[in-house]
Amino acid sequence: MIFDTITLMFTGHPANFRIACDNSNSVSSTCDTRTTFTLDNADSLEFSVVIGDVNLNVPIGGTTIAVASSAGKLTASPPTPLADTVSSGPVVFSFTLSDASVTDDPANPTEPAIITVDVTWKGTKYTVFASGNVD
Repeated sequence: MIFDTITLMFTGHPANFRIACDNSNSVSSTCDTRTTFTLDNADSLEFSVVIGDVNLNVPIGGTTIAVASSAGKLTASPPTPLADTVSSGPVVFSFTLSDASVTDDPANPTEPAIITVDVTWKGTKYTVFASGNVD
């Protein structure tokens, strides 16, 4: 008789996929749990992203993640593509959105900002949004 033991993880589509804002280090900017934010002059906000299946397992290897913003300066390094793993728990990473303007400049008025996080899992794209204003 010949046998072998392997570790195998079953995972599904990103059912637990969300973005949250943390303004604990912000001077004057605000955000709430509904991912609505206001980014004031020369300030920045940190956002966290959680990606997992219905059981909060990490997505399969090869899953890609992209982060974009329509306004402000985005600093993001998502772990992409994901490696094939049997680690338990979801993928969690952070990114920062900043306002480059130091003062209320009439030439640089407040503008709406939409942050998108795209996860491509087995050829299907899943997207979450955060929206707000950058002053």
